[in-house]
Amino acid sequence: MKKISKIKRVLATVVALSVVFSVSLNAFAMPAPPLTSVKITDVTADDNDKVYIEVVETGTSSSRLVYCNGMLLTENISEMIHLDRNGDGIVDGYIRYFYTGYHVSDTYPGMVLNVRAEYRNERNPWNTLYANRIFNLP
Repeated sequence: MKKISKIKRVLATVVALSVVFSVSLNAFAMPAPPLTSVKITDVTADDNDKVYIEVVETGTSSSRLVYCNGMLLTENISEMIHLDRNGDGIVDGYIRYFYTGYHVSDTYPGMVLNVRAEYRNERNPWNTLYANRIFNLP
């Protein structure tokens, strides 16, 4: 008798697990918001005294080109910050940092950084947004 009840329990467990794991679980992510603005906001330096340009994007870009005094800059992806402006858990944009090639010791009072950014929209209408800013270093 005990052997039969043990077999029934094992079968019931197997059936229950097969039902649980056979249910289709679809995970849906919210679509990325379209790119609506690009702003060149600051010149900053990291702990190693490397000078970066800070750019804030609202929405999501598929490609980013940032130039300083005509030189194409590289993005420091490890420093990117996700923005959630309304606390709903959906990323509304990003703060991104682009290395100028300068260290703080390379800069001098009155130095001019002429910055241009071109961000391509990741979503329809797949347009490109532009921003320009000139920084005169103190």
